[in-house]
Amino acid sequence: MPSLLEHFLFKQQSIAIKEFLKKKLWLSKYPEDQNVDVFYATPEKAFAKLIAPIINGGNLYPTVSVVLQGMELAPGQTPTGFYKKYVQADDSSNVFEEQYHPLVYQLTYRVTMWSALQSDMDILLYQAMTAAPNNRKYATVVDGQWMEAETMIPQSESVLDPGDARDISFRYGFDITVPRAYLPLNYEEYYGKILSMDMVYDV
Repeated sequence: MPSLLEHFLFKQQSIAIKEFLKKKLWLSKYPEDQNVDVFYATPEKAFAKLIAPIINGGNLYPTVSVVLQGMELAPGQTPTGFYKKYVQADDSSNVFEEQYHPLVYQLTYRVTMWSALQSDMDILLYQAMTAAPNNRKYATVVDGQWMEAETMIPQSESVLDPGDARDISFRYGFDITVPRAYLPLNYEEYYGKILSMDMVYDV
């Protein structure tokens, strides 16, 4: 019987992108507990929860939001058919899974950064632009699959904030693209004696 999958949509890729930003964006002038904060949220939610309070006199530490903004199927990169994956069940019986090739998507993450000082923003922009350029993408392994990420050119977005916020903060945004992210499909399990351990493509 095919098993119904409950898979969080690109959750592990989103976690990897957030951790990438936390590792690459850092200002030495601030203590560790008041350094660059990275949150997974839309710019609107991040502003309402984290930025708006500074209008009433709070301190603004460098703040970054990231969210999965777009996904596009890459059919030319998705193999057809299915393959057999041999595993061993918990009861030590032999099992093989007849598994369809995952769907391949290109993901776009939107990153928004706020800071109270232009000098802080300049450093963050430099760190973002050099962290994963086109000729040296950031690479890691997610769910056993190789994942690359590329930072795009930042743009000023201060005009998108309300007037009061524009007077006390700077806002920039940029995209991070992931050319290949894998979305698993369903599979079937078969129990029995395994006579061979080859990977057979049934196409």
